[in-house]
Amino acid sequence: TTPRDFDLDMDGRVIISDMGEQQVLILDSFMGLQNRVGHPGSHDEQFDNPAGVCFLPDGGFVVADAGNERLQRFNRLGYGDAVIGGRFDANRPFLSPQGVTADRHGNLFVADLLAGQVEGLEGGPGLLHYNPLMHRLERRADLTPAAWSALCQGLPHGPRLLLAPWLALHLASVLF
Repeated sequence: TTPRDFDLDMDGRVIISDMGEQQVLILDSFMGLQNRVGHPGSHDEQFDNPAGVCFLPDGGFVVADAGNERLQRFNRLGYGDAVIGGRFDANRPFLSPQGVTADRHGNLFVADLLAGQVEGLEGGPGLLHYNPLMHRLERRADLTPAAWSALCQGLPHGPRLLLAPWLALHLASVLF
């Protein structure tokens, strides 16, 4: 396994993206394996470099599938609910989504490294809605890692949002 990102929910569950096996692992509060989602591929519930993960307020979770240029939303049990983006999406909202985090309302903030931007998506208990006009947070292709970090500080979960593959996991947001 090659862990890339993780998140914790209010019940103590842990979700880990595993880029080596192209899967997402969900651990219970005792660190036992609760569920394994995905395998290599480009279809729904398959991954090509699952770079970022986050839990949603309803217990579901979102995976930033960087290689497939999309986000996938799963319910609490690990079944796919929605896909946003992808190589065959005419809008192509993402080029390489790397980090994803959610606020308490289920709105998502997605760091897209190749596009040099952070996208905001409206969330809620149902599907996610992409609205590029109202929720564009940043549109610059020249953002450096330092600029990404500065931009990250203003997001709901601060440094837990992973912005680039060369950044290590930010354990500080879990420990403090």
